[in-house]
Amino acid sequence: MKYGFPTEGYFYIKSLNSDNVLDVFMGELTSDSAVIVWPQKGGDDNQNQLWRFDDGFLTNKKSNLVVDIRGGDLKADTMVVQYERKYTMAHNQRWAYRDGFIYVIADPRLVLEIKGGSGKDGNRATLGLRQPEDNDNQQWVIEPYQE
Repeated sequence: MKYGFPTEGYFYIKSLNSDNVLDVFMGELTSDSAVIVWPQKGGDDNQNQLWRFDDGFLTNKKSNLVVDIRGGDLKADTMVVQYERKYTMAHNQRWAYRDGFIYVIADPRLVLEIKGGSGKDGNRATLGLRQPEDNDNQQWVIEPYQE
């Protein structure tokens, strides 16, 4: 899918850089837990790697928390975590997808990327300035989950 997230069901968010997927560190259920990349899992152990989309929010299946820019600062190199969904002042929690980039709706120049440019297992997801080239660490494929 080149434009928009699926509006129904769960999906993996797979890095073009490594084939690893977005994951919540150690499958934690608490706010402020790191969002990382990790090898894709199957079976019953994959719920911390599954996401759904609702009105700009990316919600984790296991924790029911959303992808959040830590501290609300819309600037490059800010960590991405999971957090309780906000119903006001949610500019740091709303995302869109286009041409392989997952970007902040409030500032489309800022995109989800893998820290350090490497898809190494366990690397953190951060916010980065969108790069026109050499951007594999900022490119994502949405893969619908089939139960």
